[in-house]
Amino acid sequence: ATTLNNIASVYDDQGRYEEALASYEEALSIEKESLGDRHPSVATTLNNIASVYDDQGRYKEALAYYEEDLSISKESLGDRHPSVAITLNNIATVYKAQGRYKKALANYEEALSIKKESLGDRHPDVAITLSNIALVYASQGRYEEALANYKEDLSISKESLGDRHPDVATTLNNIASVYDSQGRYKEALAYYEEDLSISKESLGDRHPSVAITLNNIATVYKAQGRYKKALANYEEALSIKKESLGDRHPDVAITLNNIATVYKAQGRYEEALANCKEELSISKESLGDRHPSVAI
Repeated sequence: ATTLNNIASVYDDQGRYEEALASYEEALSIEKESLGDRHPSVATTLNNIASVYDDQGRYKEALAYYEEDLSISKESLGDRHPSVAITLNNIATVYKAQGRYKKALANYEEALSIKKESLGDRHPDVAITLSNIALVYASQGRYEEALANYKEDLSISKESLGDRHPDVATTLNNIASVYDSQGRYKEALAYYEEDLSISKESLGDRHPSVAITLNNIATVYKAQGRYKKALANYEEALSIKKESLGDRHPDVAITLNNIATVYKAQGRYEEALANCKEELSISKESLGDRHPSVAI
């Protein structure tokens, strides 16, 4: 069952969601048979299955599995165990994806309370939940509250992990994203460039995280009408994603879409359509014909 879980995790990373689900379900069957229906390992696999459904946009199914995971975790480990906080965090993430921000915040805040109680106020896991709360605030347009949470996250991450850790880069990226949303492009680029420097140094020039930051930098350039710079960064991001994830991964589709938006802005409509249609092909293949990303 452990190995099936690991195999499923790789399929999930590749966007091969149905294969991931098949392996996770087989692992779940073995665990229930050998350990009982209410064992913490069963809860972990339920969480993993829910995560795949979340990736597929099948939020109702994701919530059902997360809620069962939560029930088992509370029963076997207690209401205030760090594992309970992880599941509350994941439930909140689904609510956020559904635009149910009030429920998302309630679950994130409960997760934060448990983490502070069990791990201390300055633990890296506390920083992660602060980041998640900030993301909800940003989605609501509550940018100053988002920045306050992200900057507290940044303080904890630097203190506990060091100034050049990949998690610090992630938080810099998040702060930059808020500045981007506010139209504060100069500040956004400064934070994205620092994120890029750390990511390249700690993960290597061809890591998927580097591609994400290049994509974000390109988006700022696009917003500024600096299309040549935008395309250069999008194309580099696309090259890295294809190399690390494969030509047919959902993240490749996202970057193809971004490139298409630049072509459209330039009036290069045939090139824009070509990229959009390639994106559509990949999205249908990897996510299914009825996924929200296909509709977009």
